Amino acid sequence: MSPMKFVDSHCHLDRYEDLAEVLSRAEKNAIEHIVSICVSRSNFTKVMEVLHNSPPWVSASIGIHPSEVEHEDLESLESWLLHHAQHPRVVGIGETGFDHTPNFPSPEAQLASFRLHHGAALATGLPLLVHLRDAEASFFSYMRTQPKRATGLLHCFTASLSCAQEVLSWGWKISLSGILTFPNASDLRETVRQLPISGFLLETDGPWLAPQPYRGQRNESAYLVETAKTLAMTLNVSLEDVAYHTTNTFYALFPKASRPNVK
Repeated sequence: MSPMKFVDSHCHLDRYEDLAEVLSRAEKNAIEHIVSICVSRSNFTKVMEVLHNSPPWVSASIGIHPSEVEHEDLESLESWLLHHAQHPRVVGIGETGFDHTPNFPSPEAQLASFRLHHGAALATGLPLLVHLRDAEASFFSYMRTQPKRATGLLHCFTASLSCAQEVLSWGWKISLSGILTFPNASDLRETVRQLPISGFLLETDGPWLAPQPYRGQRNESAYLVETAKTLAMTLNVSLEDVAYHTTNTFYALFPKASRPNVK
């Protein structure tokens, strides 16, 4: 039987000054692929530096986080996304989405940006990486009207059961972070318990959201297994089942991601 392997589907690797050590610890802790997430045009330069200094099992996304949309030129955004999405190690469009917490850009600006990201995802066939916080209505009011939807996932999922069920019905996936392990996340675990294992990816969202027992520390990909263990307990399945399903689901959703040869 092949050894257990995991994928960190969402990590901000440009935030680590000790990148080589972070990647070494990840590899020693059964991480076989990491997606380094882009949040702005200026950040994309840093993300490309990460790729230059990382092995082939690190890939990247390209996108504008909803917190950044008012600082970006939306007129040229789609062409920028389409151009850089051709890079062989850019495997997803985002982090885009909706966030209606205070002091974020206007819902109108977020929608304009999301529409362009969705168009780029459709054009390239790459999955859409969606940040969604306090904004389910905005997300669904757009997505339900689309004659064709890109593939995608909701990252760092904490939304409602009905939200999860609807996006899974589209063929989308949801990604679970260290929040799943928090003692006060019983509602999230109850939601997860009612969903199929085939719907999940795993992520760290590092350097934030470290899982138990590392909560309060800097998060990194090596800690992903703690979230995997909690998912296994929540679903009453083995850790091997979690590794098998979440890893295979990742590569099915991210067809450009390089998968190591299975020995």
